[in-house]
Amino acid sequence: NVITPTPLGGLFKGDFVNDSLFKADSAGVYSLRYVFEDTTTLKACSASSIFNVVVNPKPTANFNLVTNQACEDASNLLLDGGSADTLGTGVYSGITVNQINQNYFFYPSTADSGNFKITYTFTSLEGCVDSLFDTIRVDTLPKVSILTLPGVCEDGDSLVLDTFGLPFGGTFTGSAVFFDTLSSIFYFNPDSATPGASN
Repeated sequence: NVITPTPLGGLFKGDFVNDSLFKADSAGVYSLRYVFEDTTTLKACSASSIFNVVVNPKPTANFNLVTNQACEDASNLLLDGGSADTLGTGVYSGITVNQINQNYFFYPSTADSGNFKITYTFTSLEGCVDSLFDTIRVDTLPKVSILTLPGVCEDGDSLVLDTFGLPFGGTFTGSAVFFDTLSSIFYFNPDSATPGASN
């Protein structure tokens, strides 16, 4: 903020004043003096005026995203986790961040994979500001494929499915598919399927 005195050309004096610049290191009410000397008179008359400057406290923002990771096809993420130690207004900003009514959302589906900085900016009722940021990581979807399954007879043995899915370690679902909890293996059971192609 700029204080414009009348008449111009005087000096400001007081605590935390340096070359007419006032910068306090803490909140509070500070008494300053503006001194003007009229050098155009023979006696160089001077006058001064005392005024107060109110320094409002800076808010302390806190911000930790509840969700820090998402897949690239994930639904829009509601941004939360921002707060402060006083009354005011907090907003979120960043790439693919949009506001809907009073809520802010991050859109993984429109972001590339990688890390995205989300900034939380809080403004107190007095207009003082603090901001923090956190990061959301967007992961690419794995490339999944299934090798060609052999035909089986309806009275044949169960078919182990785990070796047909790439990459290994996924799960199988479908008609006549079951999971053996003892061996942790997925099977296709022909006895439970009707003749023909099964999905």
